[in-house]
Amino acid sequence: MDYSNTYGAYGGGGFLPESPARTGGNASTRFGVGSGSSLRDQRRSLLPVRVADLVHAVHDPVTNTFVLRDENEHQSITISEGSIVKVVAYVEELREQPLDLLWLLDDRSGEMIWARMASTSSSSLAALEQSGILVRVFGQLLEVDGRRVLNVRAIRKADGEVELRYHENLCQLSKLQLIRGYPTAGNALAGASSSPASPKAGPSKAVHRSSLGAGAPTEMAQQAPGLEIPAAFPPEHFKVLKCIREETARNRDAMLTDIAQRIALSTTKVRGICDALQNEGHIYCTLDDDTFRASSS
Repeated sequence: MDYSNTYGAYGGGGFLPESPARTGGNASTRFGVGSGSSLRDQRRSLLPVRVADLVHAVHDPVTNTFVLRDENEHQSITISEGSIVKVVAYVEELREQPLDLLWLLDDRSGEMIWARMASTSSSSLAALEQSGILVRVFGQLLEVDGRRVLNVRAIRKADGEVELRYHENLCQLSKLQLIRGYPTAGNALAGASSSPASPKAGPSKAVHRSSLGAGAPTEMAQQAPGLEIPAAFPPEHFKVLKCIREETARNRDAMLTDIAQRIALSTTKVRGICDALQNEGHIYCTLDDDTFRASSS
């Protein structure tokens, strides 16, 4: 199936405002709807989403169906292998076989479609990547209150093979499949004001309500050539990001203390800047909360 033609030009991106390692409170509220107020501009590769549930998929080889249960085992949905899912995370545990664990992400369009990624062939993945349907995820796979939770920092279109590292060194997210196309920020903004009767009004309206309603600018900021960051990016944030990108280009982690020394800022100030950069998906943590790599270089 040609997913790009079937599902038009709507896609996903997203973030959560805080790392659970630094925030208290109930896990279910910590992993709720991402705050649109942390967006500095309407980035073409970011749309608000939230992590909904950790879902277990049990395969029945006789009927070739998958039974999906929510984290509390309260309900189940039986689907066929040919069913289509909106978003799916294919997780590999290091030195182990691939796990049939699916993370459901809700873009608030009111649709919940399911699928399974583990059996997808590499050639199919390449075709999906060419179509712009595969996206890159930046985040952490954490154990929270006895549950495995994916804390999403940001979701972006994938330009190539996706290989991500996480704090725990327990798992790595290798693929995330989004089956619904992908919009530009300009299209998303234009669609947000469309009539509710329009078939595209659901997702676009969610973008308008979540991002613009939270105080984000109503127009796209000009992009600095080749940097994929706004021209109006705060100077101190630009310096921190530049340091991290330079280390990433050398295939090295950028240390919090080293960054602070290089740009003559306090570690507290640099940590706050790194939190903001992570929230927007520019960087992600590697070994711990004080080591970083750039999401794109």
